[in-house]
Amino acid sequence: MIPVAVFGACFLGIFGAYWFFVLRPEQAELGVVRRRLTPKQAVKASFQRELVKQQQALSSVAVFDKLLRKSEKRTAWIKALIEQSGVKINVGADSHHSVNELADIVVRAMDRPAKIRRVEARNEVKVAYSDHTRFKQVFQTLVQTPLEEGVRRMAAWAKTAPIRKTADFSNIEIPRNLPPVWTAAKRS
Repeated sequence: MIPVAVFGACFLGIFGAYWFFVLRPEQAELGVVRRRLTPKQAVKASFQRELVKQQQALSSVAVFDKLLRKSEKRTAWIKALIEQSGVKINVGADSHHSVNELADIVVRAMDRPAKIRRVEARNEVKVAYSDHTRFKQVFQTLVQTPLEEGVRRMAAWAKTAPIRKTADFSNIEIPRNLPPVWTAAKRS
């Protein structure tokens, strides 16, 4: 008899909490939605939507929603982090620069004599642009640095940085379908 009573008490406690924290608030919200859908309220609600952006519900439980709204100023940074977590962001230029243009810019920025060997273009995408919409949403302030200026800054740093020995890059490419200039360089 005691196990049945304990089971009953646990069941009522869990069901009561579920009703109090989930079902009751949902029913209240459903009542609000039903009242909004009456013709008189629908006109007023649509007019109000045009004037004011509707607030996003922070919780489906009204009590929690009120509490979260009161502390929203203190927790805005957390909300921003959550919204932006896992976001993939493109960073690039709004203008096109070819590899040849980039080579010329680097040679000028390094201010060193260099011979650029121009070879036949590879069979791949000729022009590609990045979509910066998400970057602008996340960072809001967008400081643009022209390519020439960025390369000039990089070159100034590279001239002061110590020279490091580069690793040998042999035997890392699959030889099939390599551009001819690469296979010639590999043989030498």
